[in-house]
Amino acid sequence: MNPHSRRNRGLAGVVSLVIKADGRRTVQEVKKVDAYLMAHYQVEDYKEIVRALKVNLKINNPNFIQMSCDWLVQDMDYTELLGTMECLFDVAQVNYGIDPIEWKLLADVMDLLDLEQEDIDYLSRKYSVFYMADKSKATDSTGLSVSTRQEDNSRENALRILGLDEHALPNDIQTAYRRLAKKYHPDTTQDGYMKLVLDEKFKEISEAYSRLK
Repeated sequence: MNPHSRRNRGLAGVVSLVIKADGRRTVQEVKKVDAYLMAHYQVEDYKEIVRALKVNLKINNPNFIQMSCDWLVQDMDYTELLGTMECLFDVAQVNYGIDPIEWKLLADVMDLLDLEQEDIDYLSRKYSVFYMADKSKATDSTGLSVSTRQEDNSRENALRILGLDEHALPNDIQTAYRRLAKKYHPDTTQDGYMKLVLDEKFKEISEAYSRLK
């Protein structure tokens, strides 16, 4: 495989992972990706990336994230890697904010691309406003590498995890738990990588509910 094709397939790989991460594929995401590709790639590369992207959106391969990032590191310079990460963040936030699963995926991609800490911190600060969970936790000194799972066992934190406030009634808690447990249940995907991410989120939700019962 020539370097350009390897780079193109790697880019299509990471973009497809971000699009699939929250379980929704929207027109806004596709338009955002298309605009980025049209602005940064030659026509033949654009066509190849789009073809690969269409295929990748149908693939569930637990090793895909590692392989795609390896290809990018081999065939992109550092500036291109940073530009790619900004594109991924832009795609993730276009659906009214960055879902915790998307945030975790972006953290893993940044780690696999071996970005420098100052750039991780910069991107973390820039996009933290779009993060739909605990922003203060997600944007601390370790940046995006922070796990979305919290260690605080307080009732207040448990309510936050379930998206509730201090005035929530027992019925509210049960309803929120059922909704989130259904959304983040690992059995909702066959993708090995996404199963790991969903399993972590599902455990967090279950533990929060147990503390509130």
